[in-house]
Amino acid sequence: MTIVNESAEEVSADTLHSMNVANRPANLTVSQAYNASAVDPVCDRVLYGLLAYKPQAAGRIKMALTNYLGQFNNQTDLDLYLQTYRPDATGPASNCTNVNIAGGINKQSHATPDELSAGLGREGNLDVQIMMGIAYPTPLITYSTGESLPPFHPDLFTPTNTNEPFLTWLHYMLALADLPQVISTSYGDIEHTVPPAYAQRVCEAFAQFGARGVTLIHGSGDTGVGRAGTCLSNDASPEVQGAGFAVAFPDSAAVVL
Repeated sequence: MTIVNESAEEVSADTLHSMNVANRPANLTVSQAYNASAVDPVCDRVLYGLLAYKPQAAGRIKMALTNYLGQFNNQTDLDLYLQTYRPDATGPASNCTNVNIAGGINKQSHATPDELSAGLGREGNLDVQIMMGIAYPTPLITYSTGESLPPFHPDLFTPTNTNEPFLTWLHYMLALADLPQVISTSYGDIEHTVPPAYAQRVCEAFAQFGARGVTLIHGSGDTGVGRAGTCLSNDASPEVQGAGFAVAFPDSAAVVL
């Protein structure tokens, strides 16, 4: 039998049947672990060489993620995810510490139909599930920042301000004496919708995290350098719209990964 993957390796039926989430071989190769129809924590841990690794300082380090514009991380959904895909990662150590900033709320009740149709909770739940699925039992903090929208330059693809209030979050965080060692942010904006003066202030604040030994990881986007209809400059003439690539912010900054 062959695992459903274009580059899958041939493995015996007995090995395949034994590869449940609670009992998988510790020496799986990447092509054995990956399945074309689904990705679970075992796949990610094999890819990064972490399947047999046990965090050595989970009691002394912390990781964190950020939520903006109403995104949330539901603890009940996380518990169900871990029970299904990483049963060794259940219990008190998988509970997140939720911090709300400037009116932000990490909603823990069921999402409403309107929230579901708007995609709220989709990316937030993905973030918390992937991080805890890989890095358990490292404590995880969620920071949910309210909708104090930042300065904005509209473009043809983004006429309405949906940019993240990074500076609101940064001001809160930099006032803390104790920071998480790694902070992940899944969100970003089209760079030319961010006023240069605001972008500079954000980058200068990000740099302070590096000086304090904190690693910032930002999403690099979902569609490569730009899908059709998105590369629309706010300063080019109509005949050249779409002729270039739209850079994302803040992942274009040198101070984040």
